Amino acid sequence: HWTNIIVFIINNKPSPIVIESFSIDDQTKKMTIKGKADTRDTFLEFKDSLENSDYFRDFNSPLSNIINPINIDFSLEFIVNTLEMENANSRI
Repeated sequence: HWTNIIVFIINNKPSPIVIESFSIDDQTKKMTIKGKADTRDTFLEFKDSLENSDYFRDFNSPLSNIINPINIDFSLEFIVNTLEMENANSRI
C-alpha cells in the first residue's frame, strides 16, 4: 500500500516541487518527505494539498521550510491514515 501513497503524493504535487526522498516507518505510519521547491508559495501549496487530504495527519513542518522566499530545501513529516488509503483504493 505504500506505493499507492507515494503515487498519490507525486500525482498531487505542483510541478516545481522536486521530491528527493521518502522515508516510511511501517510501525508508526510516519512518513518523511525531503525535497526542493522553487518558492515558498509553491512549498506551501504542496503542504496545504497534503494537509487537506484525508490520507494524512499530524504534520510537522520545520520553520526552516519557510524562512527563504526562493530555493527551498524542505522536510515534511506526517502520519499516513492507512485505513483511509485502503478504503479509497477499494473504491477505484
